[in-house]
Amino acid sequence: MKGESFYLCDGELDKKALRAADTVCVLKTYKNKEKILDILEEHGFQYVYVKRCTCEDEQVLSARDEIIKDTDYMSLIIGRRKLA
Repeated sequence: MKGESFYLCDGELDKKALRAADTVCVLKTYKNKEKILDILEEHGFQYVYVKRCTCEDEQVLSARDEIIKDTDYMSLIIGRRKLA
């Protein structure tokens, strides 16, 4: 949204950058999804996991346990800071 900050990263979250962001997109989540979700939750973000984005078999997952169990390499996590 206009006037809000967006943070794009590749699997490793910079906590300082995350504190300043309203929305985050994390690429390359395959190896450390649980750690990424922990950090997002600690910083007040809601998130979804998108696997096979833009493909016919695209899926959007929001349940933490389903996200952690998924092993699809072609995935990303989009987080949005929770509104008070």
